[in-house]
Amino acid sequence: MLLDVTGAPLAVIVFDPAATTEHRGDALLVHGFTGSKDDFAPLGPLLAQRGYRVVTFDNRGQHESSHSADEAAYRVPALAADTAALADALGIERPHLLGHSFGGLIAQRAVVDDPGRWASLTLLCSGPGANPRRGNYEAIIAEVGSKTMAESWIGDREAWARGEADPEMLKRRWLATDPRSLEVHARELMTAPSLVAEAAATGIPAHVAFGVTDDAWPQELQREMAADLDARLTVIPDAGHCPNTENPALTADVLADFWDSVSPR
Repeated sequence: MLLDVTGAPLAVIVFDPAATTEHRGDALLVHGFTGSKDDFAPLGPLLAQRGYRVVTFDNRGQHESSHSADEAAYRVPALAADTAALADALGIERPHLLGHSFGGLIAQRAVVDDPGRWASLTLLCSGPGANPRRGNYEAIIAEVGSKTMAESWIGDREAWARGEADPEMLKRRWLATDPRSLEVHARELMTAPSLVAEAAATGIPAHVAFGVTDDAWPQELQREMAADLDARLTVIPDAGHCPNTENPALTADVLADFWDSVSPR
């Protein structure tokens, strides 16, 4: 569905627990760089089975959400404001907040901006700020500046998609995305300051989780971030940078167990 959020529509999916399942809480899941709400399609129903109403959405400029004429709308502070406004639009009070990869930077900003709004913070395969591994982002900036989205799909990206579960969705997503959003997000990933100290100061319950072979942010940096947040640390087996699709059953258990532990009884 499309919901008007901060003046323009965002594409949203809600996974509701069955009527016979105890409702234990709500969760907002924020996707990563070049991703979409569809990245949580394997995970959402499993979390709903554990009693959590799960909301996920396409960040502005991505896939089925609206584009913006203002590039500032694609920066982390504006995306964090979108996340909070979406919770308001759905009437959700104090949901758990999860950010995957780039979504973790958005989630940290949302927590720092309004810590009383959220029940907990989970950073899934993310980092404290700018990713020191810059090469992929520099390549994306050069690519979207010199090719159309259709042109940049052909080649290695198209070949990669053929090996994924839903290559047609991946193609639609890529072609529908505003290339300016990719450029802005890439620059954010290269320059975003760490918000870990500010997030830790809120006292919000935190969880850092990543796949055992995750190679986006260095794992040592993720472990340090967990220590700085006084966060639960979970390393998810049989998964890399996307445990939500690579090992969704175990990832759902890991997330729900943490949310259960910090939710009021």
